[in-house]
Amino acid sequence: MLSPQMYAPGQLTLLPPVTVRAHGTPIAKRKPCFIEVLAYLALREHGATPEEVAAACGYNLSTIRNSVKVVRDWLGINPRTGERHLPEASKSRAAQVRGIPVSQVNDLLVDIDLFRRLRLRGQARGDHGINDLVAHHVSARFLATGDIRRARAATETALLGALYDAMTRLDLAVVTKAEGYLDMARQIVHDVCNEPDEDGLPSDLSERIGAVIARMGWLEAS
Repeated sequence: MLSPQMYAPGQLTLLPPVTVRAHGTPIAKRKPCFIEVLAYLALREHGATPEEVAAACGYNLSTIRNSVKVVRDWLGINPRTGERHLPEASKSRAAQVRGIPVSQVNDLLVDIDLFRRLRLRGQARGDHGINDLVAHHVSARFLATGDIRRARAATETALLGALYDAMTRLDLAVVTKAEGYLDMARQIVHDVCNEPDEDGLPSDLSERIGAVIARMGWLEAS
């Protein structure tokens, strides 16, 4: 009888430390190389040809083809479909659409996708959605423990999914100030406060964001 873990989907975590949970053939050597290839494919919604992967990762086609095969065996079987997480390029969904062999990862959980979904849900719920803004809480937690590097990583990950989100940019300002770059942090807050809307005028700040800025006592301090 298979353990419950065998039915768990594969997962790629890009928020440092980068990790992969897979149920196929374990990798003993050159894992960073294979994680790089997997990350590129996982973030390509419509898959990628060997030439595209080679250009992005800086490897030759022979290395890429071998790496994709290793990643395919590493990810193993998709528990939802019974097929491989990374099917043969000629059999992928993207290949049927594009008419050429394309490597495409199916049903792999990626933390950036989770951040994006939670942030969209949090924004849609207004003030009631604050608990969905997980990157904000992760960054704050790391700052509270003095782990500035991981606080920045959490914030930059959130920015990948919401580049112009005011709260995330304020988190970046707080991290930047913690790194010792006070003037740069103040500039980030200034940009948030003066971000123009579609009419070219400064946007109205929400009450919650205004309250966060008001608590930043270091903004006007010498």
